[in-house]
Amino acid sequence: MRLEVTYTNNIGERLHGLAAEFRAVRAQLLDQAGNQLEQALDRSITASGLRDIHGKVRSWQEQYKGSGGGYVALRPRAGETGPNSPGAITNYLESGHKVRFPSGRAKRYRPEVHMARARAFKFYADTQPVAEEVAREMAQSMERRLAAYLEG
Repeated sequence: MRLEVTYTNNIGERLHGLAAEFRAVRAQLLDQAGNQLEQALDRSITASGLRDIHGKVRSWQEQYKGSGGGYVALRPRAGETGPNSPGAITNYLESGHKVRFPSGRAKRYRPEVHMARARAFKFYADTQPVAEEVAREMAQSMERRLAAYLEG
């Protein structure tokens, strides 16, 4: 018994090229998604009430692409460490931080601090719904483009 498979309309060649097309489309769509998320994060930082007049906190946020090209993320600028690094300060602003109360040893000292935690601005959390919508749009666009590639 012998079985022979023949492809019509060059579908075999298209299937072989599908992986390369997938990687190319994914890279392009991730670049677009990263730009949209960066703009949404900038808007969220501005709308959060944070006094970032000169755009310092916004300038610290950068896009990072996965080593395999499978994801894009927004993070504070890397390379610096310590309690005053962009990553640490962004974390303090995002989630709040404890406030140190005075020791209370001075007899006539009246503390100016009246709260246990500093306000959390939650600009990353506010950008999450936008990220989900961008991911949904990216998946639909990927589906359409790969279907068009296979159809020829």
